[in-house]
Amino acid sequence: MERWPNFFIIGAPRSGTTLLHNYLKQIPGIFMSSVKEPSYFAISINPKQKLTKPIHDKKKYLKLFEKAKYDDAVGESTPSYLWDPQAAKLIHQVVPDAKIIMILRNPVERAYSHYLQGIGFGYETLPLQEAMKKSLNSPNDYSNRITAAGFYSEQVKRYLNIFKKEQLKIFIFEEFIQDLEKSVGEILDFLVVHSEIPSSLKMVQNPVDISLGRFSKFLIRNKALRTIVRELVPYERSLEIRKIFSKKTEKPPLSDDDKKFLEDIYRQDVKKLQQILSRNLPWPVAKN
Repeated sequence: MERWPNFFIIGAPRSGTTLLHNYLKQIPGIFMSSVKEPSYFAISINPKQKLTKPIHDKKKYLKLFEKAKYDDAVGESTPSYLWDPQAAKLIHQVVPDAKIIMILRNPVERAYSHYLQGIGFGYETLPLQEAMKKSLNSPNDYSNRITAAGFYSEQVKRYLNIFKKEQLKIFIFEEFIQDLEKSVGEILDFLVVHSEIPSSLKMVQNPVDISLGRFSKFLIRNKALRTIVRELVPYERSLEIRKIFSKKTEKPPLSDDDKKFLEDIYRQDVKKLQQILSRNLPWPVAKN
């Protein structure tokens, strides 16, 4: 008997989906795929634009869930399902009763975090404003992800049009992390899972990776080497390898000029999102 996931964490990249995925793995009654971001339903993405290798083979995808118990809430986390224009429809076709957990982060901070990730991983070398302008003019195949992943209004509307309202749980990242225990409790209620919240639940800051020295920068920024690692090395193992050539550091502050630049990009979309959600959002860009 085929065992498909019955809930999906779609979030937005750099919006806490990894944090939530790892928390839910600890909770009895919830089964999370061993691979984060399998991207099975993300068919619009150019595979070369993904840090992880997508799993589009049905047998390989379903193998991720074969150890789930009958009464488990079975889930996977792929942030790009929110961005992908086809993902909502494809998920609904296969799992029409699926529950969707969505996490939306201030698009200005999300874009900046995504940019810094690109610097750390080596695929971004441009100054922020140049990188954002390039992204805005890139093909719509996830090449434009640094900017496009933060245009939430149409992405959220797509899920609201395809799934019933009671199948969606939408969190605002800044509110989600203010009280993690409360947020996770709401998710357990949403998934109808009667388990205790782990005592280890706590906020984990997401530091920035920077490369060490010229040699490590060469290795991290070498496209051919990154492609080989992506194709042959499991994602979790590739993260361990990357740590050898990088160090953790606190996120540098966003300059006022860059902040205004990003706010100008996202302001109108945030206003549309507030109308769609029928609520005010706690983001500075929503207030000016």
